[in-house]
Amino acid sequence: MNEQKHETKKARHIVWFRQGEFDLKASKLSLDEGFYEWSTFQAVQAVEKALKSVIVYAGANPPRIHKLQTLMGICNRICPEFKKTKFEFRFLESFTFISRYPFLLPGRTKTPHEIITRPEAERAYRQAQEFLKKISIILSHPMEPQEMLLTYDEMFTKEEIENRLEVIKEKLIAVFDPEKIILFGRFARDEQVSRLSTMDILVIAKTDSSFIERIFKARKSTKEGTPIIEPLVYTPEEFNLMVDDEGESFLETALKEGRVIYEKPKQ
Repeated sequence: MNEQKHETKKARHIVWFRQGEFDLKASKLSLDEGFYEWSTFQAVQAVEKALKSVIVYAGANPPRIHKLQTLMGICNRICPEFKKTKFEFRFLESFTFISRYPFLLPGRTKTPHEIITRPEAERAYRQAQEFLKKISIILSHPMEPQEMLLTYDEMFTKEEIENRLEVIKEKLIAVFDPEKIILFGRFARDEQVSRLSTMDILVIAKTDSSFIERIFKARKSTKEGTPIIEPLVYTPEEFNLMVDDEGESFLETALKEGRVIYEKPKQ
């Protein structure tokens, strides 16, 4: 890629970052009006676009994915200044899917609007706000024109997947003392899986933590290594209710196609 073409491509990062700033402003407006589910969703969107602005600034094309931790990994690979910066984002990342998929919430009557609290939304907004400040500083540093040989078609090996599952199992047992841990989705179907993919994990455990806090704990405890997990944590009562009374198709599929990687020994 010649230098002029590279610089023209890099300039597109401004559009990504500016839209991230607009998303952050929208997050604050939603927060002020009490729409916490939208505030958290918009905060996640702001960080996603900021991360993609870094990828574009480095001269690469951003992948069509939404997982913050995966995008973080790409930024670490291609931007030295980014790699040196410490970011807090794991609590914010817990809201990635909740507003999009309300059927994943436990219980039968509450919506994301009713479940997400103001303190949770404020915490998510602050993380996004601080994140964009740091990205703005990174984007102010010049980066030498270079051809970014970044591909998104690499696959996990079976050995890598099995080793990762052992680590995940140990971490989740330590945090939740679960009744059962189920791997579902593409990683459970014994097929080739891209390194950009996340691993769907279902945890059934007795807990008094909020649904958001459970997801945060699961993500935090398994943060080292890839594939990154996409956890759902239900109490036994919540899980049975969703399967028996609500007949949620995604849980039925998880049970039918899933693989139990841990089951607590019966006393």
